[in-house]
Amino acid sequence: MVARIRRRAVAAGMLVGLLAACGGGGGGGAGGDAAPDAEVPGELLTVSVRGGLAGAAGGVFVAVDGGGGVMRAAGTAETVVRDELSAADLATLTDLVDGEAFAALPPQTFDEPAPDAFQYTFVHEDRYVMADDASLEPPLDEIVEILRPWLTAGG
Repeated sequence: MVARIRRRAVAAGMLVGLLAACGGGGGGGAGGDAAPDAEVPGELLTVSVRGGLAGAAGGVFVAVDGGGGVMRAAGTAETVVRDELSAADLATLTDLVDGEAFAALPPQTFDEPAPDAFQYTFVHEDRYVMADDASLEPPLDEIVEILRPWLTAGG
């Protein structure tokens, strides 16, 4: 399970890099039709992060059971923190990514990334949404707030 989640986080990180190199661009929505493994919990959400003043890169993955971790740099499989969300945070996060507001978001919430801002790629059920600090609209801002301890742990 962790290897599959890591592959998704790596893929999301590579996607951010590719889109940034190509000047942004939408796309979004659908991906592959791989069925989740029945015997292990699947992923609920991956969030890749890059940018900021130091040009940081990393990612977070959250499993449907609330377990998850932090990747030091997008494109690597090194997990630097493994943890679990509280039951309340997991329930809120699940509601946010399964809700109508997340489904209604465009594939990219900005026209041009804000200078020196963090850029996020949220991946849930083969759908991705890209945002930066200046365009974190609901529910993305709430997702970042729940995951903030993990997002800042990769250093």
